[in-house]
Amino acid sequence: MAENGGRSSRSGTGKGAVSTEQVTAGFRRLRQEQQGLASKAAELEMELDEHGLVIDTLKEADETRKCYRMVGGLLVERIVKEVLPALENYKEQIQKTTEPLAQQLQAKRNELNELRVKHNLHLMGEDEKPAAKENSEGAGAKASSAGVLAS
Repeated sequence: MAENGGRSSRSGTGKGAVSTEQVTAGFRRLRQEQQGLASKAAELEMELDEHGLVIDTLKEADETRKCYRMVGGLLVERIVKEVLPALENYKEQIQKTTEPLAQQLQAKRNELNELRVKHNLHLMGEDEKPAAKENSEGAGAKASSAGVLAS
């Protein structure tokens, strides 16, 4: 009986450690998902800006002027009159894609914040930044060893 009690307490602490590891792994997974969404959103925003510049330039050009468009890795010769509506349509599609992506990104941020509050998680260096600045002001030599604790 005493052995079973001892084993259950060990497994209880083991489960606690696994739980902490699971929380940490879940947090890391959520952070990676958030970073992936943010990366995709930034990429789409850049495409949106580029398409806007091209559309503005082509609106000023003559409709019969030749232009080239990249289609599947190939440059295809077209005229402005043909390319402009396609670019505007593609730009609208990108805008429609960015809206739900921004909502997903915000939902992921909220989920991360809830997890941080629920499990009292802190990012490394998050709380030490103000203290590190105070220490670096006091001595210039200690600035090179920022983040190192010595006793």
